[in-house]
Amino acid sequence: MGTVTTKQGDDFSINLYVTNVETSGAIQAANDLATTMAADPVSTVDVQNALDTYNAAILVDITNWTIESEMRWCGTLTQAFTVTKPGSPLNLFTLSALSADTQGWSPRSYDCDVEFTVPGEGVRSTNTFKIVVQEDVTNHAG
Repeated sequence: MGTVTTKQGDDFSINLYVTNVETSGAIQAANDLATTMAADPVSTVDVQNALDTYNAAILVDITNWTIESEMRWCGTLTQAFTVTKPGSPLNLFTLSALSADTQGWSPRSYDCDVEFTVPGEGVRSTNTFKIVVQEDVTNHAG
């Protein structure tokens, strides 16, 4: 994921999607998409259909998953994010914090990850990524 940048004191919200490009369906859809794009002439309708098939093939249904996410600095918990799953698409979830919470975030770089509890499969975590908090200049102008 890399780095996410936000402002101290602003509402924080980031939409994330769970995908799996290594399923047999995803691999076949990727190959079909590549073949379609290599055609001469290229049909935009065929490319869009192949892209839609690929996007459907990589989607992971997270409906029954438990998702948690925390932001830490030097190992100390700074924020446990609110996690929401709107239900459509089935692989979308949102991490968020209200401005009242982010007001207390010091401008610096924090570590964050997302932990998934998958029924019947156990616990999995993302790679650690950075959240860089910048000072809210307007809020602190004198």
